[in-house]
This record gives sequence, C-alpha cells and structure tokens, in this order.
Amino acid sequence: QMAVLLGDGETAALAIASNVGEGAEPKLGALVIAEAPADLLRTRPEIRRAELAILKAAGELGIARADLYPRLALGGSLTYASRIVGNTRLADTDSTVAVGPLIDVPIFDWGRRRAVVSARDAELEAAVTGYRQAVLEGVAEVETAMATLEQQRKRAADLDRAAEALGRNDEAVATLRRVGLADDIDRETAIVTHLRAELDASDAEREHDLAFVALYKALGGAPLPPAGAPR
Repeated sequence: QMAVLLGDGETAALAIASNVGEGAEPKLGALVIAEAPADLLRTRPEIRRAELAILKAAGELGIARADLYPRLALGGSLTYASRIVGNTRLADTDSTVAVGPLIDVPIFDWGRRRAVVSARDAELEAAVTGYRQAVLEGVAEVETAMATLEQQRKRAADLDRAAEALGRNDEAVATLRRVGLADDIDRETAIVTHLRAELDASDAEREHDLAFVALYKALGGAPLPPAGAPR
C-alpha cells in the first residue's frame, strides 16, 4: 500500500517499513493553511482529467469548423509504366507527371459537416460543465477538510492546555498530601484526572494528524510548501 501511495515501487515502501519503530514519534507541527491556491486543486485527478477533456473537445471543434471552409492545396502525381515481357530497352517506358492545385469545396456534404460542428460544440459545452462540476466538488471537499483541520487543531490545543493545568493541579494536590491537607483519595483522583486529560489530548492530536492527511488527499497529493515558505 505504501508503494502504491508513493508511486515509487517497492524500494521506498521497504525503506519506510525498515525505519518503523526508530526515533521519536513524528509531529505535524504548527501548520496552518489559510487558503488553498487553485494550482493545488489542479493536482486532483478528476479536475485534471476534466481540464484535458475541455482541451480535447476544443481541438475537435476547431477541426470540424475548419472543414466547413474550402481548402486549397498543391498536389502532384507521377505515373510510370513499362512492359515487363519483351522490354529490352529502358527507353521503352511511359511516364506522366501531373502537378497542380487541389480545391475542396464543401457543397454536397455541407449539411453533414455542419452537423459535425454542432455535435463537437455540444461536446465542448458538456466538457466545460463537467469541469465546473469537478472544480466545485473539489473546492467543497478541500474547504471541508480545511475546516476540520482547523477545528481539530483548536481542540488539540485546548486539551493540551487542560492537561497542563491538571498536571499543575496534580502537583498541588501532591504538595497538600505531603503537608497533611489532603488524603490519598484526593491524590489518586488528581492523578486519574490528569491521566485522562493527557489521553484526551493524545487522541485529539491523532485526530488532528488524520485531518491533515484527509486534507492532503483532498488536494490530490499536492506537494507541500518548501521549508521556510509562507504557509
């Protein structure tokens, strides 16, 4: 599956698999995407396919319209004849050379050519409509993914602050326990509450990372901004 996602054969996937378990857990970092440029959306396969369909339909329409007008060309022919049996001299041959203009005037098949133009025009309109639909669906998916990413980022930040506050509360309860102002139940309650807050913060961080993966997929696997570039 990693080889399919990377499109780089099995070598890259094996290299990733061999590094599993080594080093610290990767962190997404403070990545905030304010807007999605149009060039990123163009990497989506369905948008790129719809864009190429428009170019193809436009080219076919241009060819069909060109067939409506007379065409003038320069043509030529060379005819060479000779007897195979009994011919002993090279001079006993006949050759004819013809060179002149060729004119193609669409008179008798004008209706058929006009019908082809109408069909190509309809195909181009359908391609444009399909492109607009693909763009709208792509923009909607990306904006939804961006909103989810931002929501998960705020949730993870809030739970991190809550876990830190409960950690300080745990230390305060431990101090009160040492001086006799709190009992073991208070101490254990503070520990359990702090651990639950840390677990919630870890789950929120995981959901935040998954939201970024969903955004990356929605953008069609667009390359990330280079290091140090505005994000």
